[in-house]
Amino acid sequence: MKAKNAREAARREKLLRFLESDTSAWRDVDHPELGRGAAACVRALRQESEKKVLSVDELEDDLEMQEPELKAQIRSSSEDYRRGQKRDARTFLSELRRKPARPKRRK
Repeated sequence: MKAKNAREAARREKLLRFLESDTSAWRDVDHPELGRGAAACVRALRQESEKKVLSVDELEDDLEMQEPELKAQIRSSSEDYRRGQKRDARTFLSELRRKPARPKRRK
């Protein structure tokens, strides 16, 4: 207990000496990001954090792009398009509207 009190007293004494001295606690060299001023630094930090925040749709797209099967489908579709194997929108939408065929039951 005496050692703890002695450490606290020494720390308090050191702090008091520092506070009474002309030594600066802040050195510009330690904080180059503030060279253009605090407002510019805060603005840059906010812009950086806004870039990291995704909308729900962006997050969903990002997660989908991590699925190998989906990447393969997109790649295949892009290759088909480049080869001229494409459908017009009306044909595509009519195919989507058709009811899917029911799978046959196994006996």
